[in-house]
This record gives sequence, C-alpha cells and structure tokens, in this order.
Amino acid sequence: MRGRFFDAAEDVSARNVVIVSDTAARQFWPGLDPIGKRMSFGNSDTVTVVGVVGDIKLVTLNAPAFPQTYEPHSQIPDRLRRCRKKTIGS
Repeated sequence: MRGRFFDAAEDVSARNVVIVSDTAARQFWPGLDPIGKRMSFGNSDTVTVVGVVGDIKLVTLNAPAFPQTYEPHSQIPDRLRRCRKKTIGS
C-alpha cells in the first residue's frame, strides 16, 4: 500500500477519491507517482487518487492482472448503488 486508505470523512459532500491497483497506476501514469493525480470514469465526475494497492487475480493465477479502481461506498451515487445491487441480485 502506498498513499492511504479511505477515511470516514469521505462521503458524498467530500472530494471524490479512488484507490488504484499497481497495474492501473503503471498503465495510466507510467513512470509517475499516481498519488494526487486525477482521473475520470467517462462521465463529468473526476476523482483523485489517494492510494495504490497490489494487484488481484480475477481469472486465474497465471493470467495478467487487470487495472482495478476502488471507490469508497459512501461516494457512489444512489442511482449507481441501485443499479449495481440490481445487477448483482438478478
């Protein structure tokens, strides 16, 4: 872990933050420190990178890691939480 984890102050009224995986950091900011960098998920919202964590394997242990991002649950808009819940619960 580099940077920091989320804290209780990060709610919907706070600056949007994200933690990225090592692979995401290398892919999006090669050779740079990603802490403090900003990124967008394709909408108008931008988030600030506050931490970098190790990669996880989603397919097999031999498969390359995918870039991952992690957002605090408290900052995900209600409309997206409902969509994710419905998708997972379907």
